[in-house]
Amino acid sequence: VEEHEDNSLNARFHILDTTATTAGILSQDDDLMRPCVAMNAGFALWTLDPQRMVGFEYRNYNVTTTMSESNDPESYWTYVVPRFAQNRYALALSKYAFVHRDYLTSYTHDMPASIRQRVQTTLNCEDIALSLWVSALTNGSLPLLADVWSMRTVLELKPPGRQTAISSATQEHAAVRNACLNDFATWLQLKTNLHPPAKAIKRNKYAMFQCGVPGRLGGSSSGETNVSSLLSNGNNDTYPHVRQLLRQRQAWMNMSIDDFYRDLKHHVLDMTQGLHP
Repeated sequence: VEEHEDNSLNARFHILDTTATTAGILSQDDDLMRPCVAMNAGFALWTLDPQRMVGFEYRNYNVTTTMSESNDPESYWTYVVPRFAQNRYALALSKYAFVHRDYLTSYTHDMPASIRQRVQTTLNCEDIALSLWVSALTNGSLPLLADVWSMRTVLELKPPGRQTAISSATQEHAAVRNACLNDFATWLQLKTNLHPPAKAIKRNKYAMFQCGVPGRLGGSSSGETNVSSLLSNGNNDTYPHVRQLLRQRQAWMNMSIDDFYRDLKHHVLDMTQGLHP
């Protein structure tokens, strides 16, 4: 456990131990859990595309046009939580995501100081900053998304009687995040370079599996991956966890939907063993 002297959300991405050789970092909030099978699935996808974030929680933006003082049109981005059916996203939140440690180092040392200062003063928006910073470093590429089934295995640890997370319960919080998203996108010159595709979340009979923009395992616009050919590809010997994910997908695709959910529920129940009611 690392102890940071500065009380800042920026410290979340400041790695103090420079001797560790681990390249992949799982960024996880302390108020949610996912079973190991879901975590392993996200890690398998990340190892194939380590230059991208692989997220389990996605967000999008809306655009409104206003007139500036010089009477020129200006776009203003507002932060939105999209419904799955809207089929679009632009951000992956660091509340549960795999990211290369080099991006965390770059966040601390290379990202514009104005962004870190906003995070410091608002005690908010570090997740928006990281996602947009990685996109800025990858020519506006969107983050990748984990399989839909793994997103849906989340267990949120909320105080009794509270239906929403503490930080997301006020209009003031929403206004802060709107301003962060709009300003960060402007400062990083992403308003002309980050465009969510019209169909980003996969929706077909395999909708519980691959989704998001295409990665090396395919994606929504590249068609369903040929699992059998990937499993027989000797090049995957380096990534046994990737082969494990592919075998799991293949087994689930051959199940009825009821058996699939039953098996997934088993993994979730295993995760909750030992938790206090």
